[in-house]
Amino acid sequence: MGSSNISRCLSRAALGVGVTLLALLPGLAAAQSDAKIEGLKKELQESADEFVKLIEPLTDEQWNFKSPKIRHTVGNEAEHISLAENDLQRVIQKALAADADPAKAKELAGKEDTVRDLMLHPKRLAESYKVPGRLNSKPEVQEFFRRAHRNLMELFETSSDLETHVYKHPNKTYDDLTALQWFYYIAYHKRRHIEQIRTIMALPDFPSANASAD
Repeated sequence: MGSSNISRCLSRAALGVGVTLLALLPGLAAAQSDAKIEGLKKELQESADEFVKLIEPLTDEQWNFKSPKIRHTVGNEAEHISLAENDLQRVIQKALAADADPAKAKELAGKEDTVRDLMLHPKRLAESYKVPGRLNSKPEVQEFFRRAHRNLMELFETSSDLETHVYKHPNKTYDDLTALQWFYYIAYHKRRHIEQIRTIMALPDFPSANASAD
């Protein structure tokens, strides 16, 4: 076989490989997207389970313990988590109600990693949120959170095109986020305040579980 024939054969072979790879790309992208969705679903559920388990055994004294070192109580933090689990669903609904913006969404690809790093940075200071006092006891928080989380997971599982709709965060630190990234935001926000609760519970003067019985 002459050198020109060999070159043509090699070119056709290379073209065939290229066509095959192009044909595989949509499937690979779909698999990656599915894996991301499943990973986020797991994070949303595991963080919720951790929160429920963490607050379940707390006494009223522990729930309302106020330290001069930390501006919020465990009850404040738990209420904050629960309200965010509920109220931020409206943000996602607003994002999905707006026109899809694939070009903007493409620019935001991978921003969920930035959200995680910002939200969970170990040196980040506690938030100075105002305590709304909408939920006034542990049982009220527990019931509210269970309902809010159930609705959140239903919204997550029944919504489509989460990666193409965008809604701006009022804090310029986060700015534009896709609807999917807002779900990440909720999950990491929950993790952040779980750590705040653990910080309060680790204080030397945090009441013991049997302190109220003494």
